[in-house]
Amino acid sequence: MGDHTDPLRRSNRENGDVTADDGLHRGVQYPFSVNEKVVIKGNRRTPEKFVGKEAVITSQCLNGWYLLRIIGTGENVRLQYRSLRKILSTAAIDDRCPPQQIQNSS
Repeated sequence: MGDHTDPLRRSNRENGDVTADDGLHRGVQYPFSVNEKVVIKGNRRTPEKFVGKEAVITSQCLNGWYLLRIIGTGENVRLQYRSLRKILSTAAIDDRCPPQQIQNSS
């Protein structure tokens, strides 16, 4: 039996080049984990009432989708990873931006 892959892919494999066909680079990104707090930054399909709200990821779905519970209202919504942003912990924010006293010039 012969090799049934096309000649270009075969020559790349023989040269040691790794193609996307090996399955390592074809997957969907999952940058968030369950129980992580995120902010909904939204995209064209995100309802306006959810944009800017904080939420907790309740489960990870297929193809980069997440099921979220909105903090405050308790609503459940399913959004894609591109419309979410991680919330930095308050300790990390305090380290980066030390609080400054506001001085009045009156």
